[in-house]
Amino acid sequence: SKGWFGLGKMAMMFIGALVVAQIGVEALGAAMPTLVQQTFGDFTAVAQLAIFSSIASIVGRQLGPMVVRRFGLKTSYLGASALRLVSISILAGLLATGNMTLPLMMIFYSINGFLGGISMTAMESIPPALVGQNQGKIEKFWAWEQTILEIIGIAGPIATGAIVASFGFLPALLAFPITMAASL
Repeated sequence: SKGWFGLGKMAMMFIGALVVAQIGVEALGAAMPTLVQQTFGDFTAVAQLAIFSSIASIVGRQLGPMVVRRFGLKTSYLGASALRLVSISILAGLLATGNMTLPLMMIFYSINGFLGGISMTAMESIPPALVGQNQGKIEKFWAWEQTILEIIGIAGPIATGAIVASFGFLPALLAFPITMAASL
């Protein structure tokens, strides 16, 4: 189809949903290091959280194909994304109310990394389901998705910094759950 950048309506809607979710990811990613440092008094906690999240994400990516086979592509993607939404919403609530401990945060980051790995595995299988097996269309899908996400990746931290400077961390913490819910 020539409309919708040659990808079709559903593919562009999926890219749009990914972009909406990425806005929250960027806001959370930009705000979290400073918030973690303020909460726990030390930037080394950020590195520890990243390590736990990365290891869990690797495990999620390895188990992702099995999850997709068991529950299907759509259920795996939406389920893992919805559970991430719940996990980060609870994490944000505990941080905002001063009830977060570092071990608890490591657990949340690990859960989130694991679910993110499953979600990413499923997400990468969705474009062929939307645009077909034509390699040119699949490449066009990823080119548009990456271009738009990079623009968000540049603008997101700048906007988050301005929001945090003006209104504090709460709006940045709320951005992820709101944008993730909207993207689902």
